[in-house]
Amino acid sequence: MKKRVRKKLRRGEFAEMGRAILIRRVSGDGADEFLDCLIDAVIAAGCSCSGCAAQDTFDLLVSCGTRQDDLDGRFQAIREWAGSRTDIASFSESALFDLASSRIPSLHSTKVEPKSAVGTEHHVG
Repeated sequence: MKKRVRKKLRRGEFAEMGRAILIRRVSGDGADEFLDCLIDAVIAAGCSCSGCAAQDTFDLLVSCGTRQDDLDGRFQAIREWAGSRTDIASFSESALFDLASSRIPSLHSTKVEPKSAVGTEHHVG
């Protein structure tokens, strides 16, 4: 297949790669503000996302770019953002996959140690 056709069809080196993530927040107010911060973090990492949210659960597909981009570096910035939050109870992610495929790999939990608020203890259960 010619390079022009691969680019048009997003195949090979032009495939759009991403990860599925599932974030569960510690129950509480501020879900809209959390979602705004999450979207800002994804954009700041050079990615885009789509998905759904229900109460304190956020289920997203994060597009990190093509195979030619620094996919792991971009997603690492999102992991670091999640680790800096005190209101995340769990963070799960899938393996990197081609977003044009109809199969999403299964999610695996990533250890995210939330930072405690000053003067308070925060435990992830």
